Amino acid sequence: MNDEFTDQDVARLLAWGRMLLGVFALVAPRRFERMWVGDAMEGTPSHMATRGLGGRDVAIGIGILKSMEQGGRVRGWLEAGAVADASDALGTLGAWGELPKWKSALFLVVEAGSAYVGMKTAETIDA
Repeated sequence: MNDEFTDQDVARLLAWGRMLLGVFALVAPRRFERMWVGDAMEGTPSHMATRGLGGRDVAIGIGILKSMEQGGRVRGWLEAGAVADASDALGTLGAWGELPKWKSALFLVVEAGSAYVGMKTAETIDA
């Protein structure tokens, strides 16, 4: 039995993780915001932005899974997700002094890590 993750396994994990967080942001923006940045974001405009980010992540996750299911190229979807994750990491860095340090550090690791894993997987998945 092979215990190693394949590129397809990693792509599925990235897609499902992205979709789960995206759905959470779409259906419960206040709770998502509180988890993400605490009380720093509050009000209708931030809820709109959070839902937009959630929709982005659901769309990218669906794109990854549908491309895999249909035998299409997955690379572009993984790259789009990696760019989205990298921009989230830049946003975290930009707000570093305004958020609790432990939250900033945790989210930066997740965001940058997801961007890195997504790009590395994109390099080889369609080969």
